[in-house]
Amino acid sequence: MKHKTFIRLLCLLICLLMMSAVSVSAAVPSDDAIMPLWNSIAEIEVSIVFDGTLGVPLGIASKQSTADSIEGTLTIYAYVDDEWVYVTHWYNKVTQGTLAVTGEFDGVSGIRYKAVFDVVAYTDGVAETASFYH
Repeated sequence: MKHKTFIRLLCLLICLLMMSAVSVSAAVPSDDAIMPLWNSIAEIEVSIVFDGTLGVPLGIASKQSTADSIEGTLTIYAYVDDEWVYVTHWYNKVTQGTLAVTGEFDGVSGIRYKAVFDVVAYTDGVAETASFYH
């Protein structure tokens, strides 16, 4: 049990460090660069860490200060017979602070997995969506 908690905390720490080092800017791009211009979402990050066959995905997102709430679904897929097959998912919603969605799943050695983080933030009832995967 202590090992699983350690893995979760390590995964959260890695994602927080990644978010602080690399964030998506909602500012006006210069020199004709293409960047997302979000009104409600500030940052999104998703990762997946394995300890043997135990998979620990983590999705972190933050909202703009003007947004009312942010919610996210973290979905795991396995690549089997040349297609992505649903494995499991987790959901969370917050009105303050940073959204974190995590869980655990038992993987199979030799199978590829991906974590998809679908985020929706609301400002005055208007939804803004984004999807990231790892």
